[in-house]
Amino acid sequence: MIEEKLIKVPIEVLMPGRNRKISVYLFIQGKPVLYKKKNIPLEEEKLKRLKDNHISHVFIKKKELSLFVTDLEEEIEELLRREANLKTLKEILSRLEKVSEFLFAFPEKEHFEHTEKISGRISQYIEENPHISYIVAFAIKKDFKTAVHVTNVYILCSGFAYHLGLRDEKLEKLMAGSFFHDIGKVKVPDEILKKPERLTPEEYEILKKHTFWGYEILQAYRFDDYAGIAYEHHEFLDGTGYPRKIRGSEISWEPQVVQICDIYEALTGIRPYRKSLEPFSALTTMRDEFAVKGKIDRNLFVEFVLFLYRHKI
Repeated sequence: MIEEKLIKVPIEVLMPGRNRKISVYLFIQGKPVLYKKKNIPLEEEKLKRLKDNHISHVFIKKKELSLFVTDLEEEIEELLRREANLKTLKEILSRLEKVSEFLFAFPEKEHFEHTEKISGRISQYIEENPHISYIVAFAIKKDFKTAVHVTNVYILCSGFAYHLGLRDEKLEKLMAGSFFHDIGKVKVPDEILKKPERLTPEEYEILKKHTFWGYEILQAYRFDDYAGIAYEHHEFLDGTGYPRKIRGSEISWEPQVVQICDIYEALTGIRPYRKSLEPFSALTTMRDEFAVKGKIDRNLFVEFVLFLYRHKI
C-alpha cells in the first residue's frame, strides 16, 4: 500500500517553485491523496493554501526524501555562481534556513553529509569573494525559530572566522561546526523548544542537555571535527557554563568563536518573551555581562566588535 511508503514532512521545508522531483500527498479521511505530481514545481498558491488551512505537514515517498536536500544543494550552487552581493547572500541564507529545517526534521547521516558539502562550498565562496564576509550582518533575518537562529549564527561565524584569518580547511571546519552547533535540539521536546514564554527551571535543565545530545549525534555519525563545538559552545571561561563547567584553556578555541556569535544573535534576535536589543545595546550587554566578568575571551570579543564595525551596523 502506498501509505506504507510515505513519510511525514513539515511544510516549512517546502519551497515555492521548487521540489519539482517530488510527489506530495495529503491524507484525507485516512487515505493518501496526491496533491502535487512529480516533475511539476510546487506552486506558491498551493503552498499558501496549505498554510491557510493550518496544514503543518504533507507526505512524500520515503525514497524521495533525500531529493529535498539535493534540490536545495543544487539551488545554492546556482546562487553561488551569481554576482556576490547582498541580494544573492540573502537568497543563499533563505535556502540555508530550509536546510536547517530539513536537518532538524530528518537528522540522518546522509543529510549531514549533504550539509557539510554545502557549507564547504559556501566557505570557498567567501574566500573567493572576501567582501561578502563583511556584509553578512546585513543579511540576517530576525525570527523566533531554531532554524533561523542556526542560520544566523552560521553566517555570523562565517564572516567572523574570515575576519580572524581562518582560511581553507580551518574556515570550512568552523563554519560547518557552527551550522551543527545546536543539532542536539532535535532531541528537545517541541513543547520546550517552541515554548513562547520563558522556560521554567526544570525545562531549562532539559534544554541544556542539547549540548551533550549534539555531541552524541555528531560522534555517532563520525563528524568528530564538529562534536566539540556542539559540546562546548555554552561553556564559559570562568567555569559557570554547561554541561561540564570546564574553564579557561580547557575550552577549545572554535566553540568560543561560535559562542560569541551565538550570544550576539540571541540578544539581537526576536523572542516572544522579551524585546530584542539593537546591535550597540547587545554589544554593551556582552561587554558588561560576559567580557568584563571573564566569561568570554576579551580579545576575541574586541575582534568581534571590530568585525561588526566593518559593517557599520
